[in-house]
Amino acid sequence: MGAYEFSRTLCDFENIYGENFKKEINDLKQELAYLRMPFAKQEYRGKKNTNASKSTYISNFNNEDLDYEFDVNGKIITFKGLYYNFKKVFEKI
Repeated sequence: MGAYEFSRTLCDFENIYGENFKKEINDLKQELAYLRMPFAKQEYRGKKNTNASKSTYISNFNNEDLDYEFDVNGKIITFKGLYYNFKKVFEKI
């Protein structure tokens, strides 16, 4: 959730950065928001009053890739994928 707040803050100051970087920040924020909403607000993004806490879970720990995979409303999100995208944006600051 901290990564989401970081990306949201960067979006507030997006005029400081070039257009390409602004798009990367916004894309990262959207990706993080997809995972954040069920855990922080117990609802799916854009769907108020849904009980996402019952259907959002760590679906798998992939031993081969040593990675957590989250199943959010049928969409699989990996920890390593989120980390890579966050790191890529963060390193440009």
